[in-house]
Amino acid sequence: MNNKTFDILRTICEIALPALSTAYYGLAELWHLPYAKEICGTLAIAAAFIGAFINVKRKQYNSLDA
Repeated sequence: MNNKTFDILRTICEIALPALSTAYYGLAELWHLPYAKEICGTLAIAAAFIGAFINVKRKQYNSLDA
């Protein structure tokens, strides 16, 4: 995986998915939108999966430098 792909995945995991989840949850409460719990839970699972993938790749990359 190149640095650009890694940085994009990291930004999605650390910023985009949590922000989207927070925004949807807040709007769902205000506007009575459906499935707030399910959508926010799905986004949290996606962020956790991407985060785990990033950590595996980071460890592999760091082990090449050793």
